[in-house]
Amino acid sequence: MRILILQLKRIGDVVLTAPALARLRAAIPDASIELILHGVCGGLAPLIPGMDAVHVWQPGRANLGLLRHLAGARYDAVLDVTSTDRSFFLAALAGGPKRVAWSRARDARWWRRRVASCGVEASVRDLTTVDFHHALADGLIRELGFAPPAEDAVVPPFLKLGEARLPAGLPARYGVIHPGSARSEKEWPAESWAQVVRELAGRGQMPVVFTGGGGEAERAYVRRIGELAGGGFLDLAGQLDLAESAAVIGGADLVLSVDSAAMHLAAQFPRPQVALFGPTNPFHWAPRHPLARVILASAPQAPVLTHVPKHIPGPMENIPVRTVVEAAFELLCIA
Repeated sequence: MRILILQLKRIGDVVLTAPALARLRAAIPDASIELILHGVCGGLAPLIPGMDAVHVWQPGRANLGLLRHLAGARYDAVLDVTSTDRSFFLAALAGGPKRVAWSRARDARWWRRRVASCGVEASVRDLTTVDFHHALADGLIRELGFAPPAEDAVVPPFLKLGEARLPAGLPARYGVIHPGSARSEKEWPAESWAQVVRELAGRGQMPVVFTGGGGEAERAYVRRIGELAGGGFLDLAGQLDLAESAAVIGGADLVLSVDSAAMHLAAQFPRPQVALFGPTNPFHWAPRHPLARVILASAPQAPVLTHVPKHIPGPMENIPVRTVVEAAFELLCIA
């Protein structure tokens, strides 16, 4: 049996699809499973276990080789977890008797209903992103005549560290701070991060490693944090590819971040972590393992243990350094 999975969203979405891919592999162990990722997300391919092939859709290119492959591959089933016109087009090109998609996306356009032979009823509002992906995967599993695995049958880590090179100079024990995000409104003030660095490197004797993207705005933001901290850190922001960043995060004693791809990577391994949320809803995105502490800008005095679909957003500067530092040291004591 040959199965194609379409995941053409951003890095964090791909990471949060990994548990569903593990469920699919557990339910149909003998299947040949292929995955299509989008652009830079292709860097995650070495981290995703259980895939027989990973293809990359390159934005801005014709992708003729991939299109020819899909047209001639003869898949038995296609699962679209992306729900865009492009992903429905690729599903149509791949063909196959079973093509499964989210019902609401399938029903949004008449031609999509002709592409997807089965729609999965699931509520984006009422489910976490991981559970939403589970629902889609389970819909495909049932459509193919198999039974979804029990909830406790597939356990983390859902990603693998692989053979990624660790950078020179990495301490034996360290904490990771990944302060950046694709959205500037998610960022915490640079001075606040600098105070956390000083607390960890001083009182905690825990050297800090900065990770982050290579964009100039993010690099300038990380440099500013380093200048304010004055020392006690190793700046690797913009110097690592995705697999290398995952290896650094996966080996950390502690990971501190905003809602970002780094937060999702830390959660999938899983690592002790403190995650800061302001404009985005932790109900959908927050790490769920026991060594995760989530701090909300709208309720910043202590970590929040439960989340609800209706989120009250708040500005990131509302989060006090004290709350973050106390959560970090609590994790260092119990991890």
